[in-house]
Amino acid sequence: MDFIARAGSLIDQGHRVVGILLVVIVVQFMWIQSVRTEKAELQNTINYQNRTQSIYVVPNSQADIYKPADSKLLLSTFVDFISQSLLTYTHANLENQYQSIRDFLSPKMLEMADNFFLAEIKKSKVERISSLFVADRTSTELSEFKELADKTNRYGEKTYAVTIKGKRNIIVGGRVIETKDMHVKLQLQETRVSQENPFGFQVTKIDLVNVKR
Repeated sequence: MDFIARAGSLIDQGHRVVGILLVVIVVQFMWIQSVRTEKAELQNTINYQNRTQSIYVVPNSQADIYKPADSKLLLSTFVDFISQSLLTYTHANLENQYQSIRDFLSPKMLEMADNFFLAEIKKSKVERISSLFVADRTSTELSEFKELADKTNRYGEKTYAVTIKGKRNIIVGGRVIETKDMHVKLQLQETRVSQENPFGFQVTKIDLVNVKR
């Protein structure tokens, strides 16, 4: 009888251990399922954001991975885009190139630029003039980025003065008839990034300066 009692006690203890282990397994399973559910919800959120996030294409930019905070790189790309659109053209495409940059000009600058460049477009078509601007990329002064501290507006958007140095070649009938040193001076205002303006900069001033040798 004593043996049977001890055996029954051992069996009872075994049942308790099994019961505890079963509870632990059930709790662990429920925890794993909860984690999997949370991860699935997070992945679904990420996938949705990837599908719906706007992607802005910067015209004429090189294929690369750009950091949003790298404003100097974006600023340099924007300046190249503006200067080449205005100064490297044929008589057949100047009008289209000018139209492509009008969205990046401030309202005041647009009014002045229209008067000047519409006359240039007409002259280019009539006289069949083409132009090639070659930036001096060996110079450390190719792009002089100067932040104008007194030009920050109430939204904290900064203004930059930028100078591009190079040579402008005037071409007629496939021949270079004139080459002159030129400084392209731009004043740029930070603005909100949008689908229409992926650069986040607006041109507030343009000076095309012919440099005498």
